[in-house]
Amino acid sequence: MKVKSIKCLVVSIVVLFNMYCGPAFANTWFTTVDLSAYQNAKIQERSGGGTFADFPLGAVGLGGVPFYIPAQGNNEWRRGGGSDHDGEIAVLNIPVNQFGAKAAYTLIDTDWGTASSGYMLIEFFGSNGAYASKDLIGNSDMRDWNLYPLFTTQINGTTSRNVWHNDNGDDGNPDVVDMQTYVLPADFQNQVLTSIRITDHRQVFVHSGILSGITVSDTIVVPEPATLFLLTLGGLLLRKRKPQIPQITLK
Repeated sequence: MKVKSIKCLVVSIVVLFNMYCGPAFANTWFTTVDLSAYQNAKIQERSGGGTFADFPLGAVGLGGVPFYIPAQGNNEWRRGGGSDHDGEIAVLNIPVNQFGAKAAYTLIDTDWGTASSGYMLIEFFGSNGAYASKDLIGNSDMRDWNLYPLFTTQINGTTSRNVWHNDNGDDGNPDVVDMQTYVLPADFQNQVLTSIRITDHRQVFVHSGILSGITVSDTIVVPEPATLFLLTLGGLLLRKRKPQIPQITLK
């Protein structure tokens, strides 16, 4: 089934990183990407028990990266933990239009979760042919937001890091929000990052993706210098070849 296409405007918010991590990063830029065309749920209502009530909203710093999570109205994209939309493939084509990006950051979690591949893909498109993609894998890149023991509960701690948690979460399990880091190929530094595409293959009680934020930057943010090497290696997993997967775009 097709729905009407929605044009997504990109609001560029350039933030001095020393607001979050000190003056050593004063010459860097960060651009938060407008997701309002896709946001259909509220992160503070993700848990029926109100365990996300204290999640920070507005212009926030998470994991040393600025994000914009609207305080009013819907502020994340998800399809929920119900039985509807089973087997549906959703494709979010998100305009960015930022020159010289070196890295991108997402806030992605899942309902349920599986360690199998092929359920969530992120792609990056440049203005002169630059391309990269990453197949997001449960128990490495993303996990169930409620850490329910039957589903995915781990991340790798390098290219995917926890940036918010509530130990007293829903159903007695911790609630989490994790951030993914993507080190883009050097080609993007001389091109405009025109768009990001996220493809999500929902399967009830297996996987359903949740997107809460995207930021692009000329800076690779790492928790400590010792992890820079690991993070860069993780970025090499971004493929330059376009994968052959079903592309059913929501229009």
